Amino acid sequence: MLLSYILFFLLDLTQPVDIIIDPGHGGTNFGAIAVDGKTKEKDLTLDLSLRIKKHLKKLKMSVELTRTEDVFLSLYQRSRIAEKFNPACFVSIHFNASVLHNRKGIEIYHTDRLHAPALGTILSFARNSQTRLSSSSIVTNSYISDLRKRNSWEQSRNLARRLAWRLLGKGYTVDRVAEGTFDVLTGHSSKAILLEAGFLDHVREGRNVLSPTWRENIAQVTAEALSTLCRKTP
Repeated sequence: MLLSYILFFLLDLTQPVDIIIDPGHGGTNFGAIAVDGKTKEKDLTLDLSLRIKKHLKKLKMSVELTRTEDVFLSLYQRSRIAEKFNPACFVSIHFNASVLHNRKGIEIYHTDRLHAPALGTILSFARNSQTRLSSSSIVTNSYISDLRKRNSWEQSRNLARRLAWRLLGKGYTVDRVAEGTFDVLTGHSSKAILLEAGFLDHVREGRNVLSPTWRENIAQVTAEALSTLCRKTP
């Protein structure tokens, strides 16, 4: 079950990776069920991710998937893959569902703005771990950490907005772009977004999502947008 996960760490990590695509769910984690009552989110996220990868490859982008088959990966494992490759962008692919089955539209979430721990917290940690650090170095490191987190937040927000604009321009309904505290977005240092590519249980939108043609079209639009913002290789 973990073969695909292990293979990631046998690859040549000296080769830069532009984008990690993360197909949500997998294995025993089915995710939502589509409007047809049988199709699982985990299968649609993998299908859409593979289509996005195909189009990114055509655009000469270096891209990897966290999973290429129906296996369960923990959030920790997904974040470890992202941290290992250190891509320009990390994009987690999901689909949505609502309690009343009446919501529709694409949602895009980006990392929230995190702050470095307070000085008192760091000093307490240093004392408890018997680490000898000067107050000035702690303040400096805390400040640098905060700047890095702010930069990551701004880049992730920009990526989410640019993708939303591209989708809107192609006629897709984007319901919201918002901050999200999803662990899969915050467990690594890459700019990261989570794409909820439509509501599986909406009577009309759910039918669209089940269409291979619809998924192919949105995959192409998504890949084109990502290629302009996530190119790390020369």
